[in-house]
Parts: sequence; C-alpha cells; structure tokens
Amino acid sequence: MDEQSRRRAERTQLAVAIGKRLRKVRGDRSFRVFANQLGLDERIIGALANYENGVNTPGVPFLTRLAKREGVSLDWLLLNRRPPSS
Repeated sequence: MDEQSRRRAERTQLAVAIGKRLRKVRGDRSFRVFANQLGLDERIIGALANYENGVNTPGVPFLTRLAKREGVSLDWLLLNRRPPSS
C-alpha cells in the first residue's frame, strides 16, 4: 500500500470511529430533534447522517458545539479517550 492509500485508509477509519461516537451521543433521538437540540438548522440533517456513516468528518466548530451541549469531551469524540479523573 502506498503512502497516499495508507493515509486515505486512516482518515476513513477515523471518520467511521467518530461517526460511531456521534451515533452514541445522539441515542434514540431523530436527526431532526438532535439538530434542533444542538441549535442547528435542519438543513444539516443530511450532514449528520454522513458524519455518522463515516462519509464525512465533522469540523471543529460542530464538534465543539456538540461537546459543550452534550457534556462529552473532544478527546472522547475524536480519539475515544476518557478525561483523566480529578
């Protein structure tokens, strides 16, 4: 596997992993309800589905909003790391 293919595979794996954690945060809520609770326009619903399915990776502004509103850490969303105990 060449370097470019390896990097593409790594990005895909990261997108899928982040998508799984986003799905866990959303729980049983519909995309519409979830978007509304995050204060997002309903036009983002398609993007939410793409994030969860690993098609696209969400940007920092979205992840930051999600982390704040849902009470999860960016370390967990991005890297599946739990914050250190206080």
